[in-house]
Amino acid sequence: MDEINLTIFIAVLISLIVISVMVFHKVRRDYAEQGKLTRLSSFLQVMVFVLHAQLFTCSYWDLSLIRADEYLSVSYWLKNAPEFSSSFTSLIFGSCLAVTGILILGLGFKGFELFARIDGQRVDQLISEGIYRFTRNPQIIGYGLIVLSVPFIWNSLLALIAALVYWVGTRKMIMVEEEHLHRIFDKEYGRYCKRTPRYFGTFRKLGYKV
Repeated sequence: MDEINLTIFIAVLISLIVISVMVFHKVRRDYAEQGKLTRLSSFLQVMVFVLHAQLFTCSYWDLSLIRADEYLSVSYWLKNAPEFSSSFTSLIFGSCLAVTGILILGLGFKGFELFARIDGQRVDQLISEGIYRFTRNPQIIGYGLIVLSVPFIWNSLLALIAALVYWVGTRKMIMVEEEHLHRIFDKEYGRYCKRTPRYFGTFRKLGYKV
């Protein structure tokens, strides 16, 4: 990792933190004032995830040397992809995390049925069936496992930092959403929270509130 890449990584990280704080503040205000996300807030949340993805790209490539047309070229990224981890155990573990994450993410999206529910613009019912019986945030867990798989597959310390940033950031997002759901569904959501863990049920059995 050269100095230029590290500088870009730090700059993107700082930008991500600042922008995330601003976006989550707007999301909380939209929930309080309108009872749902506006299209702008929904778009801004997606952009936070897109910006986070840039942490992974600048973990390996000097983005200042990539032309605009190359940046949008799938063949360029495939041709210049980093080498996989030399550790077979790390590679297998990372691959298992990625596959598990994709499955959980897909089941989470399926449970919402409508895209308007996925992006927070429609809050007409509390989803508690399917995979939502086991966790209240399958999309967060699913995508988080995919993110966590990257440092194992590519054997990168900066990618691990990017993965940890994701988990810290989404914790704040979850708190904002739960505050809104408590306000909308009141006791029904309270009962749901008591029987279904925020993340994984295994930790709850061990006495941790997650």
